[in-house]
Amino acid sequence: MKSYRNIPGFRSVTVTGFRSGSVIVEFSLQLDPSTDSSIITSDQTNQDIKNNLQNSGFQTSENSVSQSEETTFMEASTVYPGDDMVLTCNANGGVQGTVQWRAKGTVLQDDSHYVFSAGRRTLTVKGVTPSDNGRYECQYSTSSGLHILWDDIDYIKPYPNIQTSPNRSYKCQPSNLVQLTCCVYVDYDVQLVNDKDQILPSTQSLQPDLQQKCIQYSFSVTQSCGSTLKFLCRLAHGNLQTFSYSSRTIELKISAALPVSSANAPVTCEDEVYGFGNVGDTGVGQCDATEVGSKTAKCGDDGKWKTVQNNCVLRVFQMLKQESQDLDTNSVKQFVIKVANATQEHVGQVTTSPGTVATIVTLLNTITVVSQSIQVDQVVIHVFLQTLDVITSPATQNTWNELNNSPESKGTSSLLLMSLENIIKSVSSDVSDFTTNTTEFRKGTISNEPFNQTFGNDSTATIFVPNTILTTNVTITSVAFFNLSFILPPRNNTVNETSGAVVNGIIVLVSVSKNNSIHNTTLTFRKLDATNKLANADCVFWNFDLFDAIGGWDSFGCKRKSDLNGIITCECNHTTSFSILMSPGGVDSVPLSIITYVGVAISMASLVLFLLIEAIFWKPITRGSSSPILYLRHVSLVNIAVSLLIANIWFIIGAAISESAPSVPINPCSAAAFFIHFFYLALFFWMLVSALLLLYSILVVFSRMSKSAMMAIAFCVGYGAPLIISVVTVASTAGGGTYITKEGACWLNWKESKAQLAFVIPALAIVFINFLVMVVVLYKMLRKRVGERSGDDKNAMGVIARFVAVLTPVFGLTWGFGLGLMISPESLALHYLFAILNSLQGFFIAVLGTLFDKKLLKTVKQKLRIGSRSSGTFTSMSTTNRTGSTAAI
Repeated sequence: MKSYRNIPGFRSVTVTGFRSGSVIVEFSLQLDPSTDSSIITSDQTNQDIKNNLQNSGFQTSENSVSQSEETTFMEASTVYPGDDMVLTCNANGGVQGTVQWRAKGTVLQDDSHYVFSAGRRTLTVKGVTPSDNGRYECQYSTSSGLHILWDDIDYIKPYPNIQTSPNRSYKCQPSNLVQLTCCVYVDYDVQLVNDKDQILPSTQSLQPDLQQKCIQYSFSVTQSCGSTLKFLCRLAHGNLQTFSYSSRTIELKISAALPVSSANAPVTCEDEVYGFGNVGDTGVGQCDATEVGSKTAKCGDDGKWKTVQNNCVLRVFQMLKQESQDLDTNSVKQFVIKVANATQEHVGQVTTSPGTVATIVTLLNTITVVSQSIQVDQVVIHVFLQTLDVITSPATQNTWNELNNSPESKGTSSLLLMSLENIIKSVSSDVSDFTTNTTEFRKGTISNEPFNQTFGNDSTATIFVPNTILTTNVTITSVAFFNLSFILPPRNNTVNETSGAVVNGIIVLVSVSKNNSIHNTTLTFRKLDATNKLANADCVFWNFDLFDAIGGWDSFGCKRKSDLNGIITCECNHTTSFSILMSPGGVDSVPLSIITYVGVAISMASLVLFLLIEAIFWKPITRGSSSPILYLRHVSLVNIAVSLLIANIWFIIGAAISESAPSVPINPCSAAAFFIHFFYLALFFWMLVSALLLLYSILVVFSRMSKSAMMAIAFCVGYGAPLIISVVTVASTAGGGTYITKEGACWLNWKESKAQLAFVIPALAIVFINFLVMVVVLYKMLRKRVGERSGDDKNAMGVIARFVAVLTPVFGLTWGFGLGLMISPESLALHYLFAILNSLQGFFIAVLGTLFDKKLLKTVKQKLRIGSRSSGTFTSMSTTNRTGSTAAI
């Protein structure tokens, strides 16, 4: 205003708008009607504007102020797709330099599509399409400054979008009357011709609500039985008939004359949609009057057409798709509102039409692409997500199943998610939180406080981002999608849609402001299916590059931290769209937990009783014996019982840590896993000591090893080897955070590091060695008598032989079931067999260790003066995790 208020006749100046990018400002200047308007183009006035801008702190270039004027680049006329459009810049005055042309804000360069005349006064747009509509500018300089002439071009017509009756077959019978239909956009006219290029008589009808007009032609098939008829629906404009879009062919097959119906007549299909066909034939059907496209069906053995593919699209969305070709940043808001309104008005048809849903996804993606260069406001993102509410409602589940199962449309769901991620990145910083029927939009900034959001009334999902790693404020946008779980197929690198896996959590999208990143996002998901039909939860994100760019779930950069009480906790080092992927095969954890904990309690009590008996009667059963074998046999048995007892104690501690305090640091659970691992290994290695002792007594007859030497070797094997294996396991896996499992049990990891092999391999190897020892012992005993030995030696050998011979296959069977669970975790029978047998391990040890030792039984009877009652007790071990899958393997 300061630059113009000294102009004679000045009244006011008003800013009328901003061009794309808010760089160019348009304004309106009002003068008295009697004032000569030419005075506002003076050099002095433009120079005043630049001076005022500079005084206000703006940097201005030589051409920062220009005079803009609306003009006409061509006489208003109709331009059809494929025509050439010639625009002329009527520059006045002495043009200095060359003329520059722009289209929709983009500087045009000379190429095959844009051709300039000498001096660039004329622009020829070759082979135009509807997308060439829009604002064109020619910019030039004169002695009075920069001038811009502009014109909004809207002369280019949309494509005619010719729709015809589908190609189909008809039954040869006199009553069959065929009606051919040919429809076109209202700005065009069409005609029907036969194979001899003769124009056929037709009736015309106008359908203004669909912006189309149609012609119909009817004839009887009687005279054409056994032949194929071809018709052409073409534009009536002679100068357009050379273009590829100008015509469509209709092909009709008329069956040969059929015999009179009889019981032996072949099965055929016939209806008004797909026509006539034999079993196995494919028919093409016409869409409803409000739709464009076609649908195909196959003739079944029951004589009925079964639709196999539906490509029909509501005409209103097909027209919006054509309109989207001209979409620019200035029309995004109006266009997204049009799409949302059309979707709401046709909800019933949209939800059941795969072609329409796919078209709407394409429209949303086009909106997203155009919006990348602007900031999306509250209205646009809210209306955008309201459209999502319709196409992801529960009523669309069968529609999405059809889209995801079709090779042509398998990527539609991935394109929808990509559109959502991209539109969220363009959301303006001043958009506030809101909720739609199927989404929750949250926005926040990490500064002094972390980002913490909860979605859903029952905390269906949460996201937590700490502020400890950030040096600057970071804006985080998160959106929860409650209905996308059945839309995105459960496919990843290890499972596909047919595996039975499901997306068992809502989809949470996390996006950060540009030029920022976060690396430790914690998310929790409440399982949508909380029953035990599903197990093996994976924390995943959607990777758009998988499966030849149709997308799939990927776990890279994400790991599961816990799986407790139906809540999965995940930690990811990047931002995108997250959820949880689960496989079938979970088992009911309640019965298994009862078996496990009752068995472990009995095991611990009976082991304590057994050790008390050994302690009380230790001297009577070892005193006076000269056999180190007998002495070492009792040492081995006591250490087997001690190892199992301590392992069970640590199992109870580990269960308490993982269940009652799941949020504690990982160190207590790691300590429990270490001691469980160590003492279970010690149990097996002391079994190995027993077997080696038996082998030594059989093979070495005369040579004698001292008791102290045998004791030293036994303790080195029994505790030294397990300690080495346990320490190496910790050292090799703890640094990567893969020492223990992430499934809520304090036990060795299997999925990431295979740390469980550090228990499985030694345990099964010892079982195998013990089997070999028994084979050698049996062979030796059957082949020849062993040399003379003392009574103590014979007794010790017999007890050890029976102990190893029975316990080895029992333990082999028990841990064999455990190995089976690693291979087939969904097997219910293996879960129960493993839990029951492991809960009876202490029972086997106590019974065999007591009943097979006649000297111990005799001593107990003498001391306690009781009848022949076994002191066998029940001990067990089982490490059933909280989801019911045993975690001791």
